[in-house]
Amino acid sequence: MLGLLTLVFFNSWSYGAGLTQCQTFTEEESCRYRACLVPKSTHYPRPTLILIPLEAPKPIPIHLHFHGWAQDQDGSPRNPIYDFDWTDRKSDPTLGQLRKFWNAYGLHYGTCSSKSEIIAIPLSRGHNEDYDAGFPDSIGFSRYLVTLIESLSALLGSKPEIHLSAHSGGGKILARILDLKNEQITRIKLFDATYSSFTSTQMIAWLNAPHENHRTLEVYSVTPQTAPFSNAIKIKGNTVTDGPVTETRTQNSSLKIEFTLDGALDHYQVVGQHFVDDEWAVEWTDE
Repeated sequence: MLGLLTLVFFNSWSYGAGLTQCQTFTEEESCRYRACLVPKSTHYPRPTLILIPLEAPKPIPIHLHFHGWAQDQDGSPRNPIYDFDWTDRKSDPTLGQLRKFWNAYGLHYGTCSSKSEIIAIPLSRGHNEDYDAGFPDSIGFSRYLVTLIESLSALLGSKPEIHLSAHSGGGKILARILDLKNEQITRIKLFDATYSSFTSTQMIAWLNAPHENHRTLEVYSVTPQTAPFSNAIKIKGNTVTDGPVTETRTQNSSLKIEFTLDGALDHYQVVGQHFVDDEWAVEWTDE
């Protein structure tokens, strides 16, 4: 069970410029992290949520996550409820309103379990329309990324290792902005996000592209529409067989595909279950 959540407010933060609403969260005494917002800018029309473990080493990798749709096709809020009117075009969510967002996904557990990466989540309304507007291609995303890294420069350094992940409809966005030649990107995780063949093709192209640093791709599916990802995929000439768990390694590439189609995890729980490297269970709370 979650312990008492302690909040400490900061007017400014020494780790980097441009961070606002910073608070320190303490859960069960063994888990302490800072949460901040990077305000919207000329490079992206909505805020970015930042979660930083207090035990973070320096330099530390940055993990950018693209969430799925905030609304269904009919405009109704999706589960989990984000405690914010995502149809509002004038105001932005506060850090307090976003607490349900990362708790529902288990991201607070991820931050505490990992202790080895900063989590950054650019927020998007509706059917990811802000992702579409702010990240039309890899060039648009690169501009945003430069600004984000500058705001966290004291922790990240000038050329940090970059991890990317996406849930559901966010997979299409990740595939669109992915620079196959960027050596800083070393890990990609997809959570029920391979609905389109374009997403699958781009991920494999990234893994197979010439690179010096080791690259890791992990694909987790609990929805049948995303499960056929591994059919006839070739990694460095090796055909990946379709199965509940598939792992393939080469000298500088790793691929893990895991299908859990027995209903043990739902479309949202799969994110919390595999968001960080450590295996940990997500406790659901109505806080």
